Amino acid sequence: MRKSRRHILLLEDSRDIHFAFAALFEHVHGYVLHPAWSVKDALGIAGRLNVDIAVVDLAYGEEISARLKMIREWRTRSVGFPIIATSAHDYDGLATEAFTAGADDYVRKPFHFGEMAARIERQISRGRNESARLPKLDGIQLPTIAFEFAGAVIHPDLRANFPDGTAVQLSAKQVGILQEFARHSGALVLRNDLIHAVWGADANTNSKSLDQYLYVLRRLYRAAGIDLTQHITPVLRVGWRVAPAPATRATSLVER
Repeated sequence: MRKSRRHILLLEDSRDIHFAFAALFEHVHGYVLHPAWSVKDALGIAGRLNVDIAVVDLAYGEEISARLKMIREWRTRSVGFPIIATSAHDYDGLATEAFTAGADDYVRKPFHFGEMAARIERQISRGRNESARLPKLDGIQLPTIAFEFAGAVIHPDLRANFPDGTAVQLSAKQVGILQEFARHSGALVLRNDLIHAVWGADANTNSKSLDQYLYVLRRLYRAAGIDLTQHITPVLRVGWRVAPAPATRATSLVER
């Protein structure tokens, strides 16, 4: 169902700008504003909601790197909403870094709110967020095409087909876990990173929910004759080492 109101994620350190955004965009233009005060806040909001655009102040010091990294992470995960980066810095190199990270626009502070409103409307009207955004269920960005992990083919409708011909219906969280493992073929997946990717940036990393989901996934794979521990090897207190995907499986699975 299409949303009747558009949603803005605002990561900004200035309370005055937060208040001005609320006054203009919520009360005048009818947007829904989702304020964030840190990278963790912003990642949590983007992980739970289908926002239409993000306005990210790049801030100062170490925060610049953290916020550029967040933008790159969104783009790596194929998050489709447009991103407008802002900054009070007066050198052009930061604008280049913002665009390289994946920002769609860059506005130097102080900016005119009328101009910002026009830029936001232009980015949203381009339709990028509708055409590129991955559908979400239970906070998980679902795949738009089938992918394979550990011999099973997982489809956008959450159906998993195994080599022995069996098929099972997975939950969104199970698909999210398998997606993360598939994305990190041949690499180490840290436990906390996996929890944040599937449950959100503000998730409790001490929760045992991940272990319960992995237990069920191992049972599902085992029932189809596949030992999942051969594909994800636990690294004590750290995470899991993901086995490299077979080279013969590198082709698209769209037609399967």
